[in-house]
Amino acid sequence: MLKLFMTGVSAIALASTAALADPAQTEVAQATETAQATDAPQYMSKPSSLEAAITPLEVTTRADSEKLAATEFAAADTNKDGTIDETEFAAFAAYSEQRAAGVDAAKATPAEKAFVAIAKGDKKISKQELADARGKSFDAADANRDKLLDKIEQQKFAALVAVKPAGADKL
Repeated sequence: MLKLFMTGVSAIALASTAALADPAQTEVAQATETAQATDAPQYMSKPSSLEAAITPLEVTTRADSEKLAATEFAAADTNKDGTIDETEFAAFAAYSEQRAAGVDAAKATPAEKAFVAIAKGDKKISKQELADARGKSFDAADANRDKLLDKIEQQKFAALVAVKPAGADKL
């Protein structure tokens, strides 16, 4: 994580220095700084505004859980090959941990364990596998089986889908 931070700082410093040396490069430096300022790390895909409309704590219906899965898949599948590999999932876990406000990190599933459970042995997560996993989490959180999550059930759902990065327990 420190390497990623240092790489980002170095890139900004380099772009800023180049812009000072050549005023024509000012636009390039500004574009780099803008890209660094987005809430998704550069190794993550930026979800579209429609896909970014829901977080785990906002899921109230099964359809919402499917929308969340689509959002997560779009963000995690950085190489756009239609699957999420272990490296992409680990990067997504690091990103989602930063956004998991209100979820106890101790209750989050380690990324390696979550990946194996969702990927089902083929070392790739398809869009359907992620949607199925989020649907199972929805069902597990819906304690009264009314097909709607209340605030307490939403918190349980968010905890069920929370993933902590590899090695987070060792920090």
